[in-house]
Amino acid sequence: MINPESILNNEVINYIKSRRWFSNKNDEITGVSVYDSFNVDNFLLLILKFQTNMGSYLYYFPVSIGSGEILISCQDNNKIYDAFYSKDYADAILRLFMSETELKGKNGILGFIKTQFFNFNNSNNFATIRAEQSNSSFIMGNIICKNYRFLQYGENPDIRMSVVLIKNGFDNVPAPMGYAVYTSRSGNIYLINISEYIYNSIDLWSYSNKKISSICSEASDYSELEEKIKGFLTGMAGDLGTLTGRMHRVLFYSGEEDFIPVLATMDDFYSVMEETINNLRESGLIENSIIESLKNKLNIMIKGLDYTSIYKIRIHGDYHLGQIIYSEKYYVIDFEGEPLRKLSERSVRQIPLRDVAGMLRSLSYLIYSSSCIRPDDINEILDNVSVKFVNAYKNVICSIGIMPEYLFNSIDLFLLQKASYELLYEIKNRPSWIGIPLNEIKRIYKKLCL
Repeated sequence: MINPESILNNEVINYIKSRRWFSNKNDEITGVSVYDSFNVDNFLLLILKFQTNMGSYLYYFPVSIGSGEILISCQDNNKIYDAFYSKDYADAILRLFMSETELKGKNGILGFIKTQFFNFNNSNNFATIRAEQSNSSFIMGNIICKNYRFLQYGENPDIRMSVVLIKNGFDNVPAPMGYAVYTSRSGNIYLINISEYIYNSIDLWSYSNKKISSICSEASDYSELEEKIKGFLTGMAGDLGTLTGRMHRVLFYSGEEDFIPVLATMDDFYSVMEETINNLRESGLIENSIIESLKNKLNIMIKGLDYTSIYKIRIHGDYHLGQIIYSEKYYVIDFEGEPLRKLSERSVRQIPLRDVAGMLRSLSYLIYSSSCIRPDDINEILDNVSVKFVNAYKNVICSIGIMPEYLFNSIDLFLLQKASYELLYEIKNRPSWIGIPLNEIKRIYKKLCL
């Protein structure tokens, strides 16, 4: 087998830097080395260390030698391929899980561990998910295998959350089947996660856009179109409110030591407000007088809350329509939390209204981005959808004392937090979409301050 260090030429490094999952694109790279490596058949499973002007970072990068689909480099008669796109790589990884293999490297051990839910039905179908994302996933038989690229030490909530939810009776998650964890003196790093592949599924963002487009093309007039869109969206919002409430109820009562609810404090709400105000200022699009008015009203809101029965729990953390898939029933996926946050921050207990606000904002994006809804009707439809979601959520949560109903008086704080985050994202990535979070910020300003 080729020496792992010898493959790190400029072609390989430039290929890695061009990938969507490489998050240090704006840093100055001062060195790249192999932190650890593992030989499997004709594959090298590499943990690479990138030294930059901002610090050192670890990435998972499997390569194949001699054959493959995407050629990266050819040196000294050795052809280096990106292994991820090879069915042989998928076969090799799943064999490691089936035998629960431990691979020894120079700095640690890479263990492949099955859960009690492991059940591999190899129908020999193989496909990679080509969508641009921060990780890399392939489908093999009834399993979807997620390869984490940017590596961090610590618990991976994507794995832990799924196990706790399904163990406690919440069957609206794909069965977690296993994970590969790298163990060294510095701690644990999760490299791979395998779970049940839900056949014939579609994420709700894609499904909803297709459904709305279908309604638009089939309606005989605008009155019929509006009525059918309202019916579809409010029905889905009610289902999602109930689903979210059920998920939070299980997370509240799971009894797992690292999931036990803790009382929230005023400082928790002030940290949300501080992040929001900083985001608004950073955007450069909101007048300072508006920011100060919002800050004053939010301050009054926070001081007026009774903190004797407001709890923080483990939550999804990056909750939106794209994180729900549908195939006969709804499934919640991707419990990693927001990718830009440190792994340690994604496992902390948070106020559950953050998930509620995340889904409400996603529904808002869906409605605002529809070309067949008249602008004058958007706010009415959005209000109906939001009320339906919140009421369905309350029916599950408030009726059993998990959350006091008065906490919903602070929902605008969490909606504003999410909208301010979206505003920064759209400024950097999709300037033509800036109007959607701006409209929400203006709506909350009018509601609280005028």
